[in-house]
Amino acid sequence: MTFSSSRVLLKVSQVPDWERRAIRLSLGLVFFTTLGLTLWAVPEQYREEWGDEVVQSCNWAGATCAVVAASPLIGKVAQLSYERTLGTLTGGMLGFLVYDYGIMLLPDGWDQVFMVACAALVGFVSCWLSNRYKLDASMRLFVITFLIVTFGAHSKDSKSALGVALLRTGGIVCGVLLFMGLTIIVLPKSATIESLRELKNGLKLLTELNTLKIMEQYEIKCEAVLTSVYQSMFKVKEHIALADSEVYLHHAWGHYVFIPLFFNRAFINWLLPRRWRLPTALLEELATSVRVMARLLWTVHLDYSQNFDEGFDEVLSALPPGSNMGDLLLQLGQGMSAALGVLVEAFPNKNSILIDNFKQLDDLVDRILDISEASHAQLIQDLAANRPPVRPTRWYSFQFLLDELIQEMDNLYCLVQKVLSSLPHGL
Repeated sequence: MTFSSSRVLLKVSQVPDWERRAIRLSLGLVFFTTLGLTLWAVPEQYREEWGDEVVQSCNWAGATCAVVAASPLIGKVAQLSYERTLGTLTGGMLGFLVYDYGIMLLPDGWDQVFMVACAALVGFVSCWLSNRYKLDASMRLFVITFLIVTFGAHSKDSKSALGVALLRTGGIVCGVLLFMGLTIIVLPKSATIESLRELKNGLKLLTELNTLKIMEQYEIKCEAVLTSVYQSMFKVKEHIALADSEVYLHHAWGHYVFIPLFFNRAFINWLLPRRWRLPTALLEELATSVRVMARLLWTVHLDYSQNFDEGFDEVLSALPPGSNMGDLLLQLGQGMSAALGVLVEAFPNKNSILIDNFKQLDDLVDRILDISEASHAQLIQDLAANRPPVRPTRWYSFQFLLDELIQEMDNLYCLVQKVLSSLPHGL
Protein backbone atom coordinates (compact mmCIF):
# COMPACT_ATOMS: atom_id res chain seq x y z
CA MET A 1 0.00 0.00 0.00
CA THR A 2 1.42 3.38 -0.98
CA PHE A 3 1.86 5.77 1.90
CA SER A 4 0.41 9.25 1.50
CA SER A 5 1.89 12.17 3.39
CA SER A 6 -1.35 14.16 3.21
CA ARG A 7 -2.42 15.58 6.55
CA VAL A 8 0.47 13.79 8.22
CA LEU A 9 3.68 15.68 7.44
CA LEU A 10 2.82 18.60 9.70
CA LYS A 11 0.80 16.64 12.24
CA VAL A 12 2.31 17.81 15.51
CA SER A 13 1.02 16.68 18.89
CA GLN A 14 -0.84 19.34 20.81
CA VAL A 15 1.16 18.49 23.92
CA PRO A 16 3.11 21.63 24.97
CA ASP A 17 6.88 21.50 24.70
CA TRP A 18 7.41 21.82 28.43
CA GLU A 19 5.30 18.73 29.02
CA ARG A 20 7.32 16.76 26.47
CA ARG A 21 10.51 17.70 28.24
CA ALA A 22 9.02 17.05 31.67
CA ILE A 23 7.85 13.53 30.80
CA ARG A 24 11.19 12.57 29.24
CA LEU A 25 13.21 14.04 32.10
CA SER A 26 11.04 12.37 34.72
CA LEU A 27 11.50 8.96 33.11
CA GLY A 28 15.26 9.46 32.86
CA LEU A 29 15.55 10.51 36.50
CA VAL A 30 13.41 7.58 37.66
CA PHE A 31 15.76 5.18 35.90
CA PHE A 32 19.06 6.61 37.16
CA THR A 33 17.94 7.39 40.72
CA THR A 34 16.53 3.88 41.06
CA LEU A 35 19.81 2.45 39.77
CA GLY A 36 21.81 4.63 42.17
CA LEU A 37 19.73 3.72 45.21
CA THR A 38 19.42 -0.01 44.61
CA LEU A 39 22.67 -0.71 42.74
CA TRP A 40 20.84 -3.53 40.98
CA ALA A 41 23.25 -3.38 38.04
CA VAL A 42 26.38 -3.80 40.22
CA PRO A 43 27.53 -7.34 41.17
CA GLU A 44 27.53 -7.89 44.93
CA GLN A 45 31.28 -8.52 45.19
CA TYR A 46 31.97 -4.99 43.84
CA ARG A 47 29.31 -3.02 45.71
CA GLU A 48 31.38 -2.27 48.79
CA GLU A 49 34.38 -1.00 46.83
CA TRP A 50 32.63 0.71 43.91
CA GLY A 51 29.12 1.36 45.20
CA ASP A 52 29.74 5.02 46.03
CA GLU A 53 31.32 5.60 42.63
CA VAL A 54 28.34 4.06 40.86
CA VAL A 55 25.99 6.29 42.85
CA GLN A 56 28.00 9.36 41.79
CA SER A 57 27.92 8.19 38.18
CA CYS A 58 24.15 7.82 38.37
CA ASN A 59 23.93 11.36 39.74
CA TRP A 60 25.98 12.62 36.79
CA ALA A 61 23.77 10.68 34.40
CA GLY A 62 20.66 12.31 35.89
CA ALA A 63 22.28 15.75 35.70
CA THR A 64 23.12 15.08 32.05
CA CYS A 65 19.47 14.26 31.35
CA ALA A 66 18.48 17.59 32.92
CA VAL A 67 20.91 19.51 30.67
CA VAL A 68 20.04 17.67 27.46
CA ALA A 69 16.32 18.15 28.17
CA ALA A 70 16.67 21.87 27.37
CA SER A 71 14.92 21.37 24.01
CA PRO A 72 12.09 19.10 22.81
CA LEU A 73 13.55 18.86 19.28
CA ILE A 74 15.40 15.74 18.15
CA GLY A 75 18.02 17.80 16.32
CA LYS A 76 18.78 20.00 19.33
CA VAL A 77 19.00 17.01 21.66
CA ALA A 78 21.41 15.35 19.21
CA GLN A 79 23.53 18.50 19.11
CA LEU A 80 23.69 18.83 22.89
CA SER A 81 24.34 15.13 23.33
CA TYR A 82 27.21 15.10 20.87
CA GLU A 83 28.86 18.10 22.50
CA ARG A 84 28.55 16.66 26.01
CA THR A 85 29.84 13.25 24.94
CA LEU A 86 32.79 14.76 23.08
CA GLY A 87 33.85 16.87 26.05
CA THR A 88 33.29 14.06 28.55
CA LEU A 89 35.30 11.43 26.68
CA THR A 90 38.25 13.71 25.89
CA GLY A 91 38.37 15.14 29.42
CA GLY A 92 38.12 11.70 31.03
CA MET A 93 40.80 10.22 28.82
CA LEU A 94 43.18 13.11 29.42
CA GLY A 95 42.58 12.94 33.18
CA PHE A 96 43.37 9.22 33.18
CA LEU A 97 46.58 9.73 31.18
CA VAL A 98 47.75 12.61 33.38
CA TYR A 99 47.17 10.73 36.64
CA ASP A 100 48.26 7.22 35.69
CA TYR A 101 51.21 8.08 33.44
CA GLY A 102 52.17 11.73 33.94
CA ILE A 103 52.65 11.51 37.70
CA MET A 104 54.65 8.29 37.45
CA LEU A 105 57.38 10.09 35.52
CA LEU A 106 57.85 12.79 38.17
CA PRO A 107 60.07 12.78 41.26
CA ASP A 108 58.37 12.36 44.62
CA GLY A 109 56.65 15.48 45.92
CA TRP A 110 55.98 17.00 42.51
CA ASP A 111 52.64 15.30 41.83
CA GLN A 112 50.46 18.05 43.27
CA VAL A 113 52.35 20.83 41.47
CA PHE A 114 52.05 18.87 38.23
CA MET A 115 48.30 18.34 38.67
CA VAL A 116 47.69 22.03 39.39
CA ALA A 117 49.75 23.03 36.34
CA CYS A 118 47.84 20.57 34.16
CA ALA A 119 44.51 21.92 35.44
CA ALA A 120 45.54 25.47 34.56
CA LEU A 121 46.74 24.37 31.11
CA VAL A 122 43.53 22.43 30.47
CA GLY A 123 41.47 25.50 31.40
CA PHE A 124 43.43 27.71 29.00
CA VAL A 125 43.33 25.21 26.14
CA SER A 126 39.59 24.64 26.61
CA CYS A 127 38.88 28.36 26.19
CA TRP A 128 41.01 28.50 23.04
CA LEU A 129 39.29 25.44 21.54
CA SER A 130 35.87 26.81 22.47
CA ASN A 131 36.61 30.05 20.66
CA ARG A 132 38.24 28.30 17.71
CA TYR A 133 35.68 25.57 17.04
CA LYS A 134 32.54 26.98 18.74
CA LEU A 135 32.24 24.05 21.16
CA ASP A 136 31.32 25.80 24.39
CA ALA A 137 29.42 22.88 25.95
CA SER A 138 32.07 20.34 24.96
CA MET A 139 34.89 22.37 26.43
CA ARG A 140 33.04 22.93 29.71
CA LEU A 141 32.56 19.18 30.09
CA PHE A 142 36.16 18.65 29.01
CA VAL A 143 37.42 20.68 31.97
CA ILE A 144 34.88 19.30 34.46
CA THR A 145 35.55 15.66 33.58
CA PHE A 146 39.31 16.17 33.64
CA LEU A 147 39.11 17.60 37.15
CA ILE A 148 36.74 14.87 38.37
CA VAL A 149 38.92 12.05 37.08
CA THR A 150 42.34 13.47 38.00
CA PHE A 151 41.60 14.91 41.42
CA GLY A 152 38.98 12.24 42.21
CA ALA A 153 41.49 9.46 41.70
CA HIS A 154 44.13 11.39 43.70
CA SER A 155 41.78 11.76 46.68
CA LYS A 156 40.96 8.04 46.61
CA ASP A 157 44.24 6.20 46.29
CA SER A 158 42.51 2.84 46.48
CA LYS A 159 40.62 3.59 43.28
CA SER A 160 42.34 3.47 39.92
CA ALA A 161 42.15 6.50 37.66
CA LEU A 162 40.90 4.24 34.88
CA GLY A 163 38.01 3.03 37.03
CA VAL A 164 37.02 6.57 38.01
CA ALA A 165 37.28 7.71 34.37
CA LEU A 166 35.13 4.87 33.11
CA LEU A 167 32.45 5.39 35.76
CA ARG A 168 32.27 9.17 35.43
CA THR A 169 32.36 9.30 31.64
CA GLY A 170 30.17 6.21 31.44
CA GLY A 171 27.53 7.87 33.61
CA ILE A 172 27.37 10.96 31.40
CA VAL A 173 27.38 8.93 28.17
CA CYS A 174 24.62 6.66 29.51
CA GLY A 175 22.57 9.72 30.42
CA VAL A 176 23.02 11.04 26.87
CA LEU A 177 22.09 7.74 25.22
CA LEU A 178 19.04 7.15 27.39
CA PHE A 179 17.68 10.64 26.81
CA MET A 180 18.20 10.39 23.05
CA GLY A 181 16.16 7.19 23.13
CA LEU A 182 13.42 8.92 25.13
CA THR A 183 13.42 11.80 22.62
CA ILE A 184 12.68 9.36 19.81
CA ILE A 185 10.04 7.35 21.69
CA VAL A 186 8.24 9.86 23.94
CA LEU A 187 6.28 12.46 21.94
CA PRO A 188 9.01 12.98 19.29
CA LYS A 189 9.32 16.40 17.69
CA SER A 190 11.54 16.96 14.67
CA ALA A 191 13.27 20.19 13.65
CA THR A 192 12.79 19.08 10.04
CA ILE A 193 9.02 18.98 10.42
CA GLU A 194 9.02 22.20 12.44
CA SER A 195 10.85 24.07 9.67
CA LEU A 196 8.10 23.07 7.23
CA ARG A 197 5.40 23.98 9.74
CA GLU A 198 6.85 27.47 10.22
CA LEU A 199 7.05 27.97 6.45
CA LYS A 200 3.40 27.03 6.15
CA ASN A 201 2.60 29.48 8.94
CA GLY A 202 4.48 32.18 7.03
CA LEU A 203 2.38 31.53 3.91
CA LYS A 204 -0.79 31.79 6.01
CA LEU A 205 0.39 35.11 7.41
CA LEU A 206 0.93 36.39 3.86
CA THR A 207 -2.73 35.64 3.16
CA GLU A 208 -3.73 37.47 6.33
CA LEU A 209 -1.57 40.46 5.43
CA ASN A 210 -3.10 40.63 1.96
CA THR A 211 -6.68 40.62 3.30
CA LEU A 212 -6.23 43.36 5.92
CA LYS A 213 -8.71 46.17 5.39
CA ILE A 214 -8.09 49.87 5.95
CA MET A 215 -9.49 50.66 9.38
CA GLU A 216 -8.52 52.11 12.71
CA GLN A 217 -4.96 51.19 13.76
CA TYR A 218 -4.46 49.75 10.27
CA GLU A 219 -0.70 50.41 10.13
CA ILE A 220 -0.19 48.85 13.57
CA LYS A 221 -1.97 45.67 12.48
CA CYS A 222 0.05 45.53 9.26
CA GLU A 223 3.29 45.87 11.21
CA ALA A 224 2.18 43.19 13.69
CA VAL A 225 1.53 40.67 10.90
CA LEU A 226 4.80 41.61 9.16
CA THR A 227 6.67 41.05 12.43
CA SER A 228 5.02 37.65 12.82
CA VAL A 229 6.17 36.68 9.32
CA TYR A 230 9.75 37.64 10.13
CA GLN A 231 9.66 35.74 13.42
CA SER A 232 8.41 32.60 11.66
CA MET A 233 11.14 32.84 9.03
CA PHE A 234 13.83 33.29 11.69
CA LYS A 235 12.52 30.12 13.34
CA VAL A 236 12.79 28.37 9.99
CA LYS A 237 16.47 29.30 9.84
CA GLU A 238 17.05 27.93 13.35
CA HIS A 239 15.20 24.69 12.60
CA ILE A 240 17.07 24.18 9.33
CA ALA A 241 20.38 24.33 11.23
CA LEU A 242 19.10 21.76 13.75
CA ALA A 243 17.66 19.52 11.02
CA ASP A 244 21.20 18.72 9.93
CA SER A 245 21.51 16.79 13.22
CA GLU A 246 18.57 14.53 12.34
CA VAL A 247 18.43 11.44 10.15
CA TYR A 248 15.21 10.57 8.35
CA LEU A 249 14.55 6.83 8.47
CA HIS A 250 11.08 6.27 7.05
CA HIS A 251 7.43 6.57 7.95
CA ALA A 252 5.48 4.40 10.34
CA TRP A 253 1.75 4.50 11.16
CA GLY A 254 1.30 7.83 9.47
CA HIS A 255 4.30 9.53 11.08
CA TYR A 256 7.74 10.40 9.81
CA VAL A 257 10.50 8.80 11.88
CA PHE A 258 13.72 10.69 12.64
CA ILE A 259 16.64 9.73 14.85
CA PRO A 260 19.36 11.96 16.31
CA LEU A 261 22.56 12.23 14.28
CA PHE A 262 25.14 11.20 16.85
CA PHE A 263 27.89 10.36 14.39
CA ASN A 264 29.61 12.24 11.61
CA ARG A 265 27.33 13.16 8.71
CA ALA A 266 29.72 11.56 6.21
CA PHE A 267 29.51 8.28 8.13
CA ILE A 268 25.71 8.37 8.06
CA ASN A 269 25.73 9.13 4.32
CA TRP A 270 27.94 6.07 3.81
CA LEU A 271 25.81 3.90 6.09
CA LEU A 272 22.45 5.11 4.73
CA PRO A 273 23.27 6.48 1.27
CA ARG A 274 19.68 6.82 0.05
CA ARG A 275 18.13 8.50 3.06
CA TRP A 276 16.19 11.64 2.23
CA ARG A 277 17.61 14.91 3.54
CA LEU A 278 15.92 18.25 3.99
CA PRO A 279 16.58 20.53 0.98
CA THR A 280 18.08 23.26 3.15
CA ALA A 281 19.16 25.56 0.31
CA LEU A 282 15.66 25.52 -1.20
CA LEU A 283 14.00 26.16 2.15
CA GLU A 284 16.31 29.09 2.84
CA GLU A 285 15.41 30.57 -0.57
CA LEU A 286 11.73 30.04 0.15
CA ALA A 287 12.01 31.68 3.57
CA THR A 288 13.74 34.68 1.95
CA SER A 289 11.01 34.90 -0.69
CA VAL A 290 8.29 34.86 2.00
CA ARG A 291 10.03 37.73 3.81
CA VAL A 292 10.36 39.73 0.59
CA MET A 293 6.73 39.05 -0.30
CA ALA A 294 5.58 40.19 3.14
CA ARG A 295 7.59 43.39 2.88
CA LEU A 296 6.17 44.16 -0.58
CA LEU A 297 2.60 43.50 0.56
CA TRP A 298 3.15 45.74 3.57
CA THR A 299 4.58 48.49 1.33
CA VAL A 300 1.68 48.21 -1.14
CA HIS A 301 -0.84 48.45 1.70
CA LEU A 302 0.81 51.52 3.20
CA ASP A 303 1.32 53.21 -0.17
CA TYR A 304 -2.32 52.64 -1.04
CA SER A 305 -3.64 53.83 2.32
CA GLN A 306 -1.42 56.94 2.46
CA ASN A 307 -1.64 58.06 -1.18
CA PHE A 308 -5.05 56.97 -2.37
CA ASP A 309 -7.29 56.77 0.66
CA GLU A 310 -8.74 60.26 0.33
CA GLY A 311 -8.11 61.11 -3.33
CA PHE A 312 -8.52 57.75 -5.00
CA ASP A 313 -11.42 58.86 -7.19
CA GLU A 314 -9.28 61.71 -8.50
CA VAL A 315 -6.49 59.29 -9.36
CA LEU A 316 -8.84 56.94 -11.18
CA SER A 317 -10.47 59.78 -13.14
CA ALA A 318 -7.05 60.81 -14.42
CA LEU A 319 -6.46 57.40 -15.95
CA PRO A 320 -7.64 56.57 -19.51
CA PRO A 321 -11.44 56.37 -19.90
CA GLY A 322 -12.97 52.92 -19.67
CA SER A 323 -10.05 51.45 -17.75
CA ASN A 324 -12.20 50.30 -14.80
CA MET A 325 -9.10 50.49 -12.65
CA GLY A 326 -11.07 50.42 -9.40
CA ASP A 327 -12.64 47.08 -10.31
CA LEU A 328 -9.31 45.73 -11.49
CA LEU A 329 -7.59 46.60 -8.22
CA LEU A 330 -10.40 44.93 -6.27
CA GLN A 331 -10.03 41.82 -8.44
CA LEU A 332 -6.27 41.99 -7.94
CA GLY A 333 -6.66 41.79 -4.15
CA GLN A 334 -9.06 38.88 -4.48
CA GLY A 335 -6.82 37.13 -6.98
CA MET A 336 -3.79 37.53 -4.72
CA SER A 337 -5.71 35.99 -1.82
CA ALA A 338 -6.81 33.07 -4.00
CA ALA A 339 -3.27 32.45 -5.25
CA LEU A 340 -1.79 32.56 -1.75
CA GLY A 341 -4.56 30.26 -0.55
CA VAL A 342 -3.55 27.71 -3.17
CA LEU A 343 0.03 27.79 -1.87
CA VAL A 344 -1.14 27.34 1.72
CA GLU A 345 -3.36 24.42 0.77
CA ALA A 346 -0.64 22.68 -1.26
CA PHE A 347 2.29 23.14 1.12
CA PRO A 348 3.70 20.71 2.04
CA ASN A 349 1.21 17.86 1.56
CA LYS A 350 0.74 17.88 -2.20
CA ASN A 351 3.04 17.10 -5.09
CA SER A 352 2.10 20.08 -7.22
CA ILE A 353 0.21 23.39 -7.28
CA LEU A 354 -2.85 24.33 -9.30
CA ILE A 355 -1.80 27.18 -11.58
CA ASP A 356 -5.21 28.50 -12.69
CA ASN A 357 -5.28 31.21 -10.01
CA PHE A 358 -1.76 32.30 -10.90
CA LYS A 359 -2.64 32.64 -14.57
CA GLN A 360 -5.64 34.81 -13.69
CA LEU A 361 -3.46 36.91 -11.39
CA ASP A 362 -0.87 37.43 -14.13
CA ASP A 363 -3.61 38.47 -16.55
CA LEU A 364 -4.99 41.02 -14.08
CA VAL A 365 -1.59 42.58 -13.49
CA ASP A 366 -0.88 42.69 -17.23
CA ARG A 367 -4.14 44.58 -17.79
CA ILE A 368 -3.29 47.06 -15.03
CA LEU A 369 0.19 47.63 -16.38
CA ASP A 370 -1.10 48.03 -19.95
CA ILE A 371 -3.46 50.78 -18.80
CA SER A 372 -0.65 52.49 -16.95
CA GLU A 373 1.74 52.28 -19.90
CA ALA A 374 -0.90 53.80 -22.14
CA SER A 375 -0.76 56.97 -20.05
CA HIS A 376 3.01 56.87 -19.50
CA ALA A 377 3.83 58.69 -22.74
CA GLN A 378 1.62 61.62 -21.72
CA LEU A 379 3.44 61.88 -18.39
CA ILE A 380 6.80 62.10 -20.16
CA GLN A 381 5.50 64.85 -22.46
CA ASP A 382 4.13 66.82 -19.51
CA LEU A 383 7.41 66.60 -17.63
CA ALA A 384 9.46 67.53 -20.72
CA ALA A 385 7.30 70.61 -21.28
CA ASN A 386 7.53 71.61 -17.60
CA ARG A 387 3.78 71.21 -17.28
CA PRO A 388 2.09 69.69 -14.23
CA PRO A 389 1.34 66.03 -15.01
CA VAL A 390 -2.27 65.40 -15.96
CA ARG A 391 -2.11 62.10 -14.10
CA PRO A 392 -0.70 61.90 -10.56
CA THR A 393 2.88 60.63 -10.47
CA ARG A 394 2.11 58.73 -7.27
CA TRP A 395 0.16 56.28 -9.41
CA TYR A 396 3.35 55.28 -11.20
CA SER A 397 5.16 54.47 -7.96
CA PHE A 398 2.19 52.31 -7.01
CA GLN A 399 2.34 50.64 -10.42
CA PHE A 400 6.03 49.86 -9.87
CA LEU A 401 5.22 48.20 -6.54
CA LEU A 402 2.52 46.06 -8.17
CA ASP A 403 4.99 44.96 -10.83
CA GLU A 404 7.55 43.98 -8.16
CA LEU A 405 4.86 42.20 -6.18
CA ILE A 406 3.74 39.97 -9.03
CA GLN A 407 7.33 39.13 -9.96
CA GLU A 408 8.02 38.01 -6.40
CA MET A 409 4.74 36.09 -6.41
CA ASP A 410 5.94 34.15 -9.46
CA ASN A 411 9.24 33.47 -7.70
CA LEU A 412 7.40 32.29 -4.59
CA TYR A 413 5.26 29.95 -6.68
CA CYS A 414 8.32 28.43 -8.37
CA LEU A 415 10.13 27.89 -5.06
CA VAL A 416 7.12 26.25 -3.43
CA GLN A 417 6.81 23.93 -6.42
CA LYS A 418 10.49 22.97 -6.19
CA VAL A 419 10.23 22.26 -2.46
CA LEU A 420 7.10 20.13 -2.95
CA SER A 421 8.82 18.05 -5.61
CA SER A 422 11.80 17.44 -3.27
CA LEU A 423 9.79 16.22 -0.25
CA PRO A 424 9.43 12.46 0.36
CA HIS A 425 5.80 12.09 -0.73
CA GLY A 426 4.42 8.62 -1.05
CA LEU A 427 7.55 6.80 0.10
